Amino acid sequence: NYAKVYQYGEKALAIDPNNLEVGVELVRAAQLQNSTSREYTYGVKVGEMVKRYKAQPPPAGVPADQWEAEKQQNLAAAQPQVDWVAGVLYSAAGAQSTEAERAAYLDRFMDAFPNSSYTENVEIRIAQAYNRAGETEKLLAFVEKRVAANPNDIGMQVLLADYLSGKGPDLERAAAAANKAIQLLSTATKPAGVADAKWEEQSNGQKGLAYSALGQIYVDQKANDKAVAAFEQAKPLLKDSTVNYARNLYRLGSTLAQMKRNTEARAALEEAAKPDTPYRAMSQALLRKLATTSRARSH
Repeated sequence: NYAKVYQYGEKALAIDPNNLEVGVELVRAAQLQNSTSREYTYGVKVGEMVKRYKAQPPPAGVPADQWEAEKQQNLAAAQPQVDWVAGVLYSAAGAQSTEAERAAYLDRFMDAFPNSSYTENVEIRIAQAYNRAGETEKLLAFVEKRVAANPNDIGMQVLLADYLSGKGPDLERAAAAANKAIQLLSTATKPAGVADAKWEEQSNGQKGLAYSALGQIYVDQKANDKAVAAFEQAKPLLKDSTVNYARNLYRLGSTLAQMKRNTEARAALEEAAKPDTPYRAMSQALLRKLATTSRARSH
């Protein structure tokens, strides 16, 4: 009887809000009942228990270093249960039928378990889900919240720079995020368990997006020479990402066309038009415009 389990469990938590065993059992019951809302209600409570315990000061008479060692030992012992709860919530969010629902649940997941093994993947999935759902305000709010919580989060700094660089009014913030990401990447080390090739692809892609964002910022600031230099820096770094590579080439070609460097512009745009991406039609349209302008000048 799930109703009884929830009733007794909630009474127990009212008496002892930090009872991890009860919190985990409530999540287990919700999972068996296939109730995502309850999984998250109780799973978030488990995350809050961990946060409260981490923040607890030493009891009277207990040295700080001894208390810290004891806390770390207890946290390590509880970690398998906490990881299990995080896994339940992660899976439940992924099972939602719409992008908006997935993003909303994953956003709650990040608040409850900000440093889980799922963190990087969840951040990417939330951003993608909000983007595909057209929830741009929620996407920006999520990214800004994550950057505020951890300014050294490279992925979120890159995403913030990429998003804001095309919006106009927030160019200073976009530039700050792009430069911060480039600075962090210059000293970043490969995480344990990540293959060298995968790490190189990931770090190059992030650096490439940051440089491409800077290029777009320079375009908006009418600093086309600096924009071209930034797009050129991004070009080899984005080779592994077809869409981002094509977008950067389109930006480069468009900027060169504005500068009347038409031969170079055509080369960039022709390359941008090769893969089947949203930038193919845009590049082809600009190439036709350049061809028309060239013919008009020759007469």
